Amino acid sequence: MGMVKTRWKTREAASAFLLFFAALCAIVFAAQALAVPDDEELVFEGGPKPVIFSGKAHADKGLVCKDCHTGIFKREKGNAKIAFEDHSAGKQYCFACHNGTKAYAPEGNCNKCHGNKSPSGAPAAPAVKDEAGKAPAPVPAAGPAAVKQAASTAPVAPMSKAAAVERLKQTPFSKEGVNTCVGCHDEDNEYPIFPLFKTKHAAAADPRTPFGGANNKCESCHGPGSIHIKAKKDEKRGGSIINFGKNAWTPVKDQNEKCLTCHQTHQRIEWKGSTHEFNQVACASCHSIHVVKDPVRDRLQQPRVCLTCHKSEESELHLRSRHPVREGKVACSDCHNVHGEDGTGLLVKASLREKCVSCHAEKRGPFLWEHAPVAEDCMLCHAPHGTNQPALLNKRVPQLCQQCHDPSGHPSTRLDGSKLPSAYLQVKSCLNCHSAVHGSNHPSGSTLLR
Repeated sequence: MGMVKTRWKTREAASAFLLFFAALCAIVFAAQALAVPDDEELVFEGGPKPVIFSGKAHADKGLVCKDCHTGIFKREKGNAKIAFEDHSAGKQYCFACHNGTKAYAPEGNCNKCHGNKSPSGAPAAPAVKDEAGKAPAPVPAAGPAAVKQAASTAPVAPMSKAAAVERLKQTPFSKEGVNTCVGCHDEDNEYPIFPLFKTKHAAAADPRTPFGGANNKCESCHGPGSIHIKAKKDEKRGGSIINFGKNAWTPVKDQNEKCLTCHQTHQRIEWKGSTHEFNQVACASCHSIHVVKDPVRDRLQQPRVCLTCHKSEESELHLRSRHPVREGKVACSDCHNVHGEDGTGLLVKASLREKCVSCHAEKRGPFLWEHAPVAEDCMLCHAPHGTNQPALLNKRVPQLCQQCHDPSGHPSTRLDGSKLPSAYLQVKSCLNCHSAVHGSNHPSGSTLLR
């Protein structure tokens, strides 16, 4: 009798264990069913348009199910009923992360959740209930490769750029400052900063520099970095820090404002309204800051920087007659002030002639007998960047001279009736006789013959 009772208790314990194991599996499977796999999307009704939740978009940010379940959402279907006032509270549900710090805030971003487009790129169809009262299955999304490519190439809208800059202005500076920056931006990083410490910008003894006095070092130029520090890797370039360069997300106006905070005197005093400023050229399009020596300040390398945009001038500098720019004997900045001008052509002088005669002093004058084009504009006869004619001339003589001097007043053909060219046109042509073409101080030099 005792043996029968023992066997009965053993069977009862085994049955209880099986029931417990089955219940446990049911709970686990039910919990997994409630979580959204990273390759699916769910559509929830609410607000002006249905809300699309993408498991993949959240998984790509490094999130797993347990980050939200059960800390933010309980494992019960239908418990997350979000009221409109919850959007700005920023303390619960989706807004525990979507508060403007970890992820975009709800203000101004309604269409990112409410039915604009699914995070995977598929257009969101309105949630229409069927006869059973259930929402239909979501539209199949694009593949992971297409999603990744679209996310990497999607530009930031102009309003979003402006909003991002304004947000950065209201962001507090990081606690560790430059010590935090060098933790990532070392010599192996895509954007190393160590060479900066060998430049004037990092001179700690000079209170005028970003690293001097009580200034904020890296953040003096790049703005507060607290958002940038917390951002994910794929968010680093868009809106989390002020970037510089022609391809940066930061608007050119905001880039240049940072530079002009210090560099607004001397040669840069005429930057406002200049040709380059009018054409939205960023300072960092020409200048390299995180290097020991800025290439644009080197006479030999400077033309390479300028000619990346000025292609017609680059072709002229390869012609037969030219200034020795490619050899580094003449630099673009010898003639041009790229930060502004008093006249035209971004010249360092008020007029082209004034600049030319600063080097070619023998052509300055005044002369007793002037040649009118010389006193007016050197470019009437010369092409300063290069030409295939001698002495940087626009045309060969006498064709150049006959643009102004009518041949009927000075016969340029033989008087013997033949069609052979005149002796005046041979070799140096007009210059055989009119050698003082730039002007003469000789009492008998009225025709520039001597």
